[in-house]
Amino acid sequence: MDPRAEEILYLMKQHEALRVAYVDEVSTGRDKEYYSVLVKYDRQLEEEVEIYRVKLPGPLKLGEGKPENQNHALIFTRGDAVQAIDMNQDDYFEEALKMRNLLEEYGRYYGPRKPTILGVREHIFTGSVSSHAWFMSAQETSFVTLGQRVLARM
Repeated sequence: MDPRAEEILYLMKQHEALRVAYVDEVSTGRDKEYYSVLVKYDRQLEEEVEIYRVKLPGPLKLGEGKPENQNHALIFTRGDAVQAIDMNQDDYFEEALKMRNLLEEYGRYYGPRKPTILGVREHIFTGSVSSHAWFMSAQETSFVTLGQRVLARM
């Protein structure tokens, strides 16, 4: 078993409410089928069990990996708002404090309608690791965060 899969299974055993979504690639002769799968750990059966399996129209990686991963898991969500946070935020407590204020934004009108997608700047704590990390952190601020705000005002 892949060591990463063992660690995920360990986390699911420790946290009963944790659900994990992944893309399953199944070979059917010379073709491949792709499924978005949601699993949990069942304490009574003492094993990982599949909750949902949804067939995808093709391979997942059409664009960037992280947004594609978040998009494929959206089919398993419910409610009015979904928070997608990077794993590399490393339990950064201040990120969790943003949620209340972000949800308040959905009650306001900015022009003819309410917002449907809301993005905020992430705290990039790895910026001081190396010059490359600093550059990527500055690029995130300049081109992503500021660019989104300019486009939102248009």
